[in-house]
Order: sequence, then structure tokens, then C-alpha cells
Amino acid sequence: MAGNNPRLKENKPKSTRTWSLDIQNATNRQNIYGSYFEPMSGEIKTSYQTSIIPILSYRVEF
Repeated sequence: MAGNNPRLKENKPKSTRTWSLDIQNATNRQNIYGSYFEPMSGEIKTSYQTSIIPILSYRVEF
């Protein structure tokens, strides 16, 4: 994982466990995801990415 996301790491004799939190779109900006043609209205529509997305992960390394 890239960036400065907070991590909690615990080393054990035979494994390492890591919790991490990543926040996507932290500024809640409406980024354009794509454009498509709507045949019923004859217009080009724009779809946007979702708002803030928290990603929590748990990793075990042996």
C-alpha cells in the first residue's frame, strides 16, 4: 500500500499481522468516472465516482 495511511503492526514469532486504513477520495471531489450516450434523450450523460471510500485491510505474513 502506498501513501501515508495509518498502520498497526504486530510481530509474532512465526507471523506478522498488520492492520491498515486507507481513505480514497478524502476531499470528496466529484471526479468524472465516464461519459455515455443516452439514446432516449439523445444526450451525452456523465457519471461520477462515489464519494469517500474507507478501505480497512488486515494482512498476515508468515
